Amino acid sequence: MLRKTVSIVALTALIAACSGSDEGNRGRLGRLGQDDLKDIFAELHEHIAVLASDEFGGRAPATEGEALTTAYLVQQFRALGLAPGNGDSYLQPVPVTELSTDANVSLAVRGRDFNAELTFGDDMVVSTERQVESTALVDSEIVFIGYGIVAPERNWNDYAGVDVKGKTVLILVN
Repeated sequence: MLRKTVSIVALTALIAACSGSDEGNRGRLGRLGQDDLKDIFAELHEHIAVLASDEFGGRAPATEGEALTTAYLVQQFRALGLAPGNGDSYLQPVPVTELSTDANVSLAVRGRDFNAELTFGDDMVVSTERQVESTALVDSEIVFIGYGIVAPERNWNDYAGVDVKGKTVLILVN
């Protein structure tokens, strides 16, 4: 259902963006009758049926479905008489970065009276938004911060009065 809603909204926005904005068009659009609306919705339905078809395979990035989707959109832009907006192309490359954690990562916690080897997924989760090949924490002081919640509207701040600079922050993940 959400996918259909997103498709309808996206296609409606596309059509709205492609319609002219001069005074003549505003006057014409103001006089749309019931038959005009039926035609518009029928055309929208055709586009949605094509884009939502099994042939497009969900339209996920880096798949054949994405290639079919972009080719279809370019074809429709040309049919509408639109000029390319990125040099001679209707498309614009968008670099995508994936951040992932190696499931074989290990974490050893050692203290004066405590030693533990933690297993990824069962005992701990490690993540970062830094785009680095790997990270190692050696002899890093650990600061426990609960769930890491900062919610002033609830008078709740797990970081209040805690110095985390240069330390490893341990957060509960539910």
